[in-house]
Parts: sequence; structure tokens; C-alpha cells
Amino acid sequence: TLYLQTKMNYLFAAVVLCCTIAPSFAGHINTYSCNDGETQLATINYVDVEGCNRSQCNVIKGQNVTLSASFTPNVTVTNSAARAYVTQKRITLPYKLPSDDACENMKCPLEAGVPAVYTVTVKVYSYVFLGEAKVKGILEFDGGYG
Repeated sequence: TLYLQTKMNYLFAAVVLCCTIAPSFAGHINTYSCNDGETQLATINYVDVEGCNRSQCNVIKGQNVTLSASFTPNVTVTNSAARAYVTQKRITLPYKLPSDDACENMKCPLEAGVPAVYTVTVKVYSYVFLGEAKVKGILEFDGGYG
């Protein structure tokens, strides 16, 4: 399982200009591995989110945002599932991705030790509150290990 977690700021209004010019200043965002007692089957190389800088993402409800996560699996991966969660104000909700099949958004199979990139475009749903949110993305691998 590959976990990544980052902070994102969700704003409803007055960020159109920021979102329009932000891609020219885009860089890898700050992430950290989640320590949920699960064995980490990959190493996160970097995560880029369209319209984000290292420490925050200003996005608009109802708009789409594209995320690219580069990682290096420690095992061979034939199939992979993707899940995401958003935590705000101590409330964690599942975040609907376009597909649960992560291989629709990256080239499978993946070889151990060879970097791969998972890219997905998601909608910023209206149920997301204003303010800071933590986003947790999970890729579950089921190929190449016991």
C-alpha cells in the first residue's frame, strides 16, 4: 500500500486569479508517508498538484484539479486500487475518484525499483468545507507479493 498525505486549502471564491497563474509557479508539494501500521510497498518520489506550491493548494469548489504522484514500488504490481479521503475539522470522508482501478491512470504492470506515475483529475466537491483540509491518497497493490 502506498500512502501519501498533504494539506490542501479549499477556497470557495476570490482565487480564480491564483488558480490561473499558479501553474507557472507549480512545484512538488509537501507530503509525508502515513504511518498506519501498514507495510509501505513503495517510496513516494514527489507529488505535483496543478495550481499548488510546496505548502498549499488553493482550489475552487466545482472545479477540477489534476494530481500526479511519482513513486517507486518495492514489489512487482500487476493490479492496483486507488482510494482517497479528505479530513476537515476532525471529520474524515471518502473522496470519490473517477475510478477505483489505479491502472486506468498509470501504466500497469509496474516493476519493482522502476519509478511510476499515477495521474488523476478529480472534481473539488461542494461538500468540502472552506479552509484547510488533509488529503490522504492510497494505492493498494495486489500483485507480486504474498
